[in-house]
Amino acid sequence: MTERDRSVGYGEVDKIRAWKRNAKGRGLRWQIQREIVAIGSKLPLTTSQMQDSMSLRRGLSHKKCSELLEELKRNKAMIQKMDPEVGYYWETSQLGVSIYLGGKQAAIPASIVEEAYTLKSVTDSEEA
Repeated sequence: MTERDRSVGYGEVDKIRAWKRNAKGRGLRWQIQREIVAIGSKLPLTTSQMQDSMSLRRGLSHKKCSELLEELKRNKAMIQKMDPEVGYYWETSQLGVSIYLGGKQAAIPASIVEEAYTLKSVTDSEEA
């Protein structure tokens, strides 16, 4: 058992292993798109928040993240909605959940969504 296994907990380690096992044999682009869909399924984010999140997770440029978001929008995996208070934000469609997550939102490792929640709370506190 590694130090990370001890600090995270057994349930989370099993989720991370299953997450990686499910991606085996798939391309890196698909894995990145799956992470974008996973973040969008738990928390709707604006374009800049999504770009910042993926920049921290995978080192993607803002342009590349925008391209992936647009591709997911064309494939109907992500939906861009308008809110009068926030502006435009991204949300995962039911089709996106079934394609990229296999219909199981509960199988998303906490570390992926935790970063998005942290980023959202930071940007919300900066705006206030």
